Amino acid sequence: MIAVALGGSDRYWRIARGYDRMGNAVTGGLDTETVSSRAGRRWGCVLCRILDWIEKDYCRKSEGI
Repeated sequence: MIAVALGGSDRYWRIARGYDRMGNAVTGGLDTETVSSRAGRRWGCVLCRILDWIEKDYCRKSEGI
């Protein structure tokens, strides 16, 4: 997964987003939504704080993806 994130190409980012959506579906979320989007809306105050530390406004920018 780290190689995907560091790859930078569009193909690698699509693969990473696919894993993100799969992880969301496995944990009971929609298969069309990312974990970050779900966390930003509901249960993810702590997760979003961590993600926002990595990239400013990460969860807010991920809403609806």
